[in-house]
Amino acid sequence: MRIISQLPLRLIMAAVTLALGLSACSAQSVDALNNRIAAVPDAPARPGAARDGQSAALTSLLCGAGLCTDRRPAPTSEPYVISRDGGGQIISAEADREMLRQWGKRVEIRGSCRSACVIFTTLPNACLGPKLRIGFHSASVNRGFVGNQQIAKYLRAGVRDRFEREWQNVPNDQIVYITATEYKALDPQVRICGRD
Repeated sequence: MRIISQLPLRLIMAAVTLALGLSACSAQSVDALNNRIAAVPDAPARPGAARDGQSAALTSLLCGAGLCTDRRPAPTSEPYVISRDGGGQIISAEADREMLRQWGKRVEIRGSCRSACVIFTTLPNACLGPKLRIGFHSASVNRGFVGNQQIAKYLRAGVRDRFEREWQNVPNDQIVYITATEYKALDPQVRICGRD
């Protein structure tokens, strides 16, 4: 017992969580977890990248355990249209983002995209509808790398800066909107549908 008491509590908790999560997963789920851990978001490497891997592993683990309860439908035709999306669970949005990234075909974001939906805006195969309204606020859960940091890691340039400086502080029962044109001014890498 003396050895265990010397181990950091976080390490013990992580091991127990991983063991319980993996025991609920099939061999395919474990393979998917390994693929998610190996997958790197489209953003360049930066300080805190190790936490990104932790977040991806956590997402896979939780989804593998059946906790991603508001997944978007799998793509069946091109373009895949995300429209009037209110966000939902960040872990579900992360799993859906990875699904759409691997699918690789055109994704159009139209109408409104709020909350966790904003992580789709930086997909390499996505474009923003010219009339799109994008809404930001604080995540409802903010603990360690879960919540605002989980969203921020997918944002780039001025959008990420504004999110970290301002928008992540907007209470989660409120929302700040910007247009697709305003978004592109903050992140020139993003594409506007019909103009690419």
